[in-house]
Amino acid sequence: QHISFVSNDTQDICQAESLATRKRASAFSAKKAIEDYTQDEELRGLLFEWLDNRKKKRAPETKGAIGQNLDKLAEMAAESNLSLQDYMREIVRMGWQAFYPIRSQQPAQRNDGRDFDWLTGQ
Repeated sequence: QHISFVSNDTQDICQAESLATRKRASAFSAKKAIEDYTQDEELRGLLFEWLDNRKKKRAPETKGAIGQNLDKLAEMAAESNLSLQDYMREIVRMGWQAFYPIRSQQPAQRNDGRDFDWLTGQ
């Protein structure tokens, strides 16, 4: 009777430890995912800044959330006509939690051009 009680205790402790380990592992997975994603130091730095922004906003740091964004990073940068580094610089500057195409620059320049034309009558 006494022996089974001890083994239950040990089992509980093991379960608690594995939970803590799992929690700790997931906290570092985002950092590791970024390190696995690129060897480029500048890009890594920008991605870590993005991660800090997400933390400040209490956005989830799950494998799904971080992984899905990293999966579409190259596509979003390409759609935005920016290098990965320039794209990430903009994302960090705007404080975005997720990656979307950045379109604001091109139309803004066209609108400015049209307004200028209208003002000068040309």
